[in-house]
Amino acid sequence: MRTANCVLNAIGNRRRPIRRPGRCGPAAIGSLLALVALLGVFGGCATTPEPALDMVWPLAPERPRIRYLGSVSSLDDLGASGWSRMKGFMFGDTPIKRLVKPYGVAVDSRGRLYVSDTGAGLVFAFDFAAEREEEKVALIGLKKPGRLGRPVGLALDADDNLYVSDSVGRRIVVYGPDHEFVAAIGQYSALERPAGLAIDNERRRLYIVDVAAHDVKAYSLDGKFLFSFGGRGSGDGRFNYPTNIAVDESGRALVVDSMNNRVQIFDSEGDFVGKFGKMGRVAGSFARPKGIALDSDGHIYVVDAAFDNVQIFDADGRLLLSFGEVGMGPGEFQLPADIAIDHTDKVYVSDQYNMRVQIFQYIKETPEEQASGASEGAGAR
Repeated sequence: MRTANCVLNAIGNRRRPIRRPGRCGPAAIGSLLALVALLGVFGGCATTPEPALDMVWPLAPERPRIRYLGSVSSLDDLGASGWSRMKGFMFGDTPIKRLVKPYGVAVDSRGRLYVSDTGAGLVFAFDFAAEREEEKVALIGLKKPGRLGRPVGLALDADDNLYVSDSVGRRIVVYGPDHEFVAAIGQYSALERPAGLAIDNERRRLYIVDVAAHDVKAYSLDGKFLFSFGGRGSGDGRFNYPTNIAVDESGRALVVDSMNNRVQIFDSEGDFVGKFGKMGRVAGSFARPKGIALDSDGHIYVVDAAFDNVQIFDADGRLLLSFGEVGMGPGEFQLPADIAIDHTDKVYVSDQYNMRVQIFQYIKETPEEQASGASEGAGAR
C-alpha cells in the first residue's frame, strides 16, 4: 500500500505568494507547476495498484483453502482521491484516517468493516461500497454519551447494531446502523475488564468475556443480566485471563482461555462441553491465543499472537491448516489479535503492530468434498 505522506518533502513552497497578480512571472509559473505536480503525485499515490499476488494456503499440490486478498489501514486503501488528500494536508480540514493499534474486528450485513482501535480510542468503520469519499471511513465513539475510552471487543446483532466493549469505561456501548449511540449495557461495578463479545441472535443474548474477573457474563440484548460462568482456575470450565469468544450455529460458546492456552466449549446455558489445545510450540498447540471465529462450514479459526498465525480446526478441535508467519509483508503478522468472518467467508484479521487489517478468502469446500470428508486434514502442518 502507498501512504499519503509520500510527497511531504515536495511541498515546502506551497504557501509562497505570487507577488504580481495578473502577470505570469517565473514565480507564478513555478507555483502553478508545483501545484500540478503535487496533484499528480497525490493522485499517483492513491491510484497505483498493489502488485498482483496469488498467495494461497496450503501450497500446491494441495487444493487451496485460504487466499490472500489485501489489507486496509486507512482511507487511502479505499481509493481516496489525490485532491482530497492534498486538500486535507494543506488546509487540515480532511485528516487522513489511519489505524493506530487495531484490535477487534466485525463485519455487518452490508459488508462494512468495523475495527476497534485501542491506540486511537475509537472504532473505525470502513465502507468499501460507499460512493462518496467522506462516507468511506467513519469514526465512532468520539462524542458523549457514546464516547469510548479503550474499545476492545466488537459484535453485531441481526439488525446491524454494533456492540463495543470499553475496558476503561467498564461497559458495553451500543450504536445503531447509523453509528449513533443507542444504549449502554453493564454497570461500572458489574464489569471489571470487558473484552471479547459474541451475540447469539437466536436467543437474543450477548456474551461478554470479562478478562479480570476470569469469567463470561451473559446479558439479554436489552441489557438484562442473565448468568455468568467460569471463574479463575485451570480445571474444566475455569479460566485464566480469557480474551475472546464466538458462538456457533447450535448456540455453543467457544471461549479462548488465553493463559491456559486452550479453547473451551460451553452449551447455551454455560455448562462445560469440551476443550482443545494446550501450551506448546508445535502446530495445534497455542502460545498466546486471542481471536476466534467460525466459517460457514463450521471450521474454528484461532489467532495466536505469539505464533503470528491463524490456526484452523474442525468442530472437534482437530487441526486442519494454519496460515501466516511473523513479518510485515502480505500474509505476515506482527501481534495479530482478533478475527471476523463474514457471510461470504471473507476472513478479516487485525494485525496490531503492522497497523492494518488483512483480508483473506476461505475457499469453500465442494459438496462432494464435504460428503466424502476428503478435505479433512488437507494441508495440515
